[in-house]
Amino acid sequence: MSQSKQPLIRIIDDDQSQRDALTFLLTSVGYRVVSYEKARDFLTRDEHWIGGCVILDLRMPEMDGLSLQREMIHRGIELPVVFLSAYGDLPVAVEAMKLGSFDFLEKPIDEVKLLACLEDVLIKEKQLQEFRDSPTEVRKKWERLSDQEKNIVKLYTQGLLKREIADRLGVRHKTVDNHLQSVYKKLNIHSLAELKTMEDFIFG
Repeated sequence: MSQSKQPLIRIIDDDQSQRDALTFLLTSVGYRVVSYEKARDFLTRDEHWIGGCVILDLRMPEMDGLSLQREMIHRGIELPVVFLSAYGDLPVAVEAMKLGSFDFLEKPIDEVKLLACLEDVLIKEKQLQEFRDSPTEVRKKWERLSDQEKNIVKLYTQGLLKREIADRLGVRHKTVDNHLQSVYKKLNIHSLAELKTMEDFIFG
């Protein structure tokens, strides 16, 4: 993959040692990385149209992480956000998730957890970009689903097991299984993660 097509990881943190450590970790496993000390630097200097994600410190001077997230939404910058915080501030985490952040990780950083999170967010972002490139086709695929299939998808993406869906809808377990196979075929997807991403895209 050429550099221009590689996802770009943006690190925004006023702590230089934290920026340096994350940059070293992520470049060592092959990611393309750029870091910023201030939120304003990101807003004025970053090439926002390049796909990837933002690793964003919650507590920063001048403009904190939540304020930057709101400004990104205001400017139509659709990059997914992973928040980092040393404070374990649950109300702030809830607010961040409501605004659409992908995840909220506590410092000190668990490297394994961070890398797994980035893998998930970049897969989802790639899928969403594909959907954005052909939104009409995505919605046409979705409308091919029957009402029963849509009901099953809603319950399945909420985390219910197939047997629980069967009990809820008063059908056989095998019926649920057959409907899900039909859903995957109609939507041309292959996993629950892809199904969740498409549902998020359709319903915002």
